[in-house]
Amino acid sequence: MQLTILVLNDIHLDLNFDNDNRACKNKSTQFKQFGVVNCDTTVPLYEQLQSQINRQFPCIYLGDSPAHGQNTNFDLIKKVMTDVNCSGYALGNNDAETNYKFDNKRINQFMQMDNNFQEDGLYINYNFYDGIVYIGLNTVNLQKIDQYDQLGRLEAVLKNATQFKQQVVIGCHIPFGAGHFKGDFIDSKIRQNYKQILAKYENQIILEVNGHYHTEWWRWIGNIPSFINPGISPSNQNFPGYREYKLEKVENKWHLVDYHQYYADLTKEEVQFEIQYKFSQLYPLLQDQKYITGEVLKQLSAMQYFDKQFLSWRTIQRNMLEAYDINQIIKNMKD
Repeated sequence: MQLTILVLNDIHLDLNFDNDNRACKNKSTQFKQFGVVNCDTTVPLYEQLQSQINRQFPCIYLGDSPAHGQNTNFDLIKKVMTDVNCSGYALGNNDAETNYKFDNKRINQFMQMDNNFQEDGLYINYNFYDGIVYIGLNTVNLQKIDQYDQLGRLEAVLKNATQFKQQVVIGCHIPFGAGHFKGDFIDSKIRQNYKQILAKYENQIILEVNGHYHTEWWRWIGNIPSFINPGISPSNQNFPGYREYKLEKVENKWHLVDYHQYYADLTKEEVQFEIQYKFSQLYPLLQDQKYITGEVLKQLSAMQYFDKQFLSWRTIQRNMLEAYDINQIIKNMKD
């Protein structure tokens, strides 16, 4: 039995993007219908995304709906979350915060919003798909405490999943731990507690998915594979992208076997989201490996040829602003 999970994140829809009024990092950039690098998602790009994603797949949306600077537009946030119509959600920092200062008052408001989402069933979905439970964690938290006992909630879900022989997918907007930029978003004690909980229930967790950085890379937490997913908005010098994770059920247990990466080339007149590579093609597993696990990612990262073959966010980012051709990038790394 096979399953595909669609993961979307960082849409940052900008309803005001045109020649006269747009929120982007380069105000002098010439307007293009489907958007430009360093600016947020235009309506045509958003509509193209909606027309192309496969609605037959269960999906996860990891937040950041409004364009940068439009954080208080809750009607826009509601619209995007309704449009994507996913089975699992997480809130992003741009869904409530005005900037990255995260003053205590706003953090508390944000975490209260998280608690309400949990009560409404959006953060925990016990019926995500055939024996799979989804839990979304609110990682927009710079305080020293685990507000609203999110980790307690996580452990309860994992304990319940163990009892009823279910498995869990975890979704976050900001990844636990350090990211591409200087500093950590989450207190070290909270991070350590999180790792301890995951280690305790490692066999019940299929994977962890994250957003926020608009770029792609992987990590591992013990034997749990963890992925940073590229964003739809091209505001971080990236082309729009989303991902489909491929799972296979063997002897009543789900395993991650592949993912397909889609990108949209903004240099073209007619922009389409197209599959650009498959994990299984770019990183062939060793003969005794059937599934993508944390240990597999760790081994791939340690290989001598890793720096040449790893399709890192830096490789993608460096080539995008020159002549974007993902197939040529991959070919160059293999040659």
